[in-house]
Amino acid sequence: MRNNEAGFADSSFIKIMSTISAASGIMALISAFFGRDSVPYAISMIVLGGIMALSLVLCYFKAVNLVRYFLPLSTTIWIIYSCLAFGTNLGNQNYLIIALICLAIFNKSTRYKIISMLIILVVAVIINLHQQFYLPYFPLPKAAPVFYLINTAIPLIGISFIYIVVFNNAKRSEKIIQDQKLALENSILFKNRMLTVIGHDMRTPFVDAKGILELMADNELTENEKKSLTADLQKSVDLSLETLDNILAWATQTYYADNSESKIKPEQIDLHQVVEKIKLFFNQAALKKNIVLKNNISPATGIVADLEQISFVIRNLTANAVKFSHSNQTIIFSATDAEDKLTFSVRDEGVGMSHEALRSLFDMNRRTTMRGTANEKGSGLGLVFSKELIANHHGKLWIESTLGKGTTVCFSLPKLN
Repeated sequence: MRNNEAGFADSSFIKIMSTISAASGIMALISAFFGRDSVPYAISMIVLGGIMALSLVLCYFKAVNLVRYFLPLSTTIWIIYSCLAFGTNLGNQNYLIIALICLAIFNKSTRYKIISMLIILVVAVIINLHQQFYLPYFPLPKAAPVFYLINTAIPLIGISFIYIVVFNNAKRSEKIIQDQKLALENSILFKNRMLTVIGHDMRTPFVDAKGILELMADNELTENEKKSLTADLQKSVDLSLETLDNILAWATQTYYADNSESKIKPEQIDLHQVVEKIKLFFNQAALKKNIVLKNNISPATGIVADLEQISFVIRNLTANAVKFSHSNQTIIFSATDAEDKLTFSVRDEGVGMSHEALRSLFDMNRRTTMRGTANEKGSGLGLVFSKELIANHHGKLWIESTLGKGTTVCFSLPKLN
């Protein structure tokens, strides 16, 4: 199978040659009919029609190399015969221009291209010199002046057609190149971001776990110390799993967004049902702290959005709310449905954040991690990824928080048709 570039060039060549062959073959047969008062002329035009018919068959079967050599060679021979037999008063020599242009544009071999073009130029000179000293071998048809005008106009039309096709193909090629360049840049950016995230956030919990295991290998530890280290190891493993889940989910969504025309797969989703499923997912974590997860979203509150991305965002917001809430507190999910957008929020009564912490929250280079109320560890990646996924929907994510009083995380989504 040819590569895309070669296939694209061959397709353009076949398209142009098919059009030229069909048009030239039809005109040749029409000329043979109206020039039948000169039998040699009619026969020569029928021969030309046969050449064009054979070329059209080769184009149909996409015999690119045969067409590339057969058509210029056979038409050049026919033009030489025609000019020697009937002189230049029919204008057949004008078709040499099309042969030259086709060779210059479509032939891949530079050596063959140069030799062929030189031969055609030499032929043109010889034909003109021959006309200076010799008369045509056969009589001209009565409609010779009309044929001259036709044979002058057709090469001009053919050249214009070739120019339009080549120009459009050049624009199409440029677009393909730009699309491939953009895809490559996105791929490099995606790779660099993945390496940064993995290097920064996956290494820390493994280093912690390694240190804990080394301490646990010490036989002089008491049972209480071993239990404490085991609990710390569990938290490091949980953090590793949470971080890996976030990275994989973000990577999947980002790769899809970067390699498709749309960054989302929109569908009608019921936010009330989405929150109910997420409540079940966090049921055990909430029970450990005796936290109430309250869904204040009206049933059948819907929005057109990407279900996977929105579910990822709400899961992360819920995980943070549970992590930073104290025992016996309530987390409230709510949504406000306006005419042009829907605003969703998760509100907790937990530890809250300072203004300094809020300012660095979405900065990959400055972000800091905070421990939860039960000393849970976090990577801080969830909010960063969530903001990106909301941006895919042309929405907005923001945080309102007061230190010691709790946090409300909101996002708004424009309504799509």
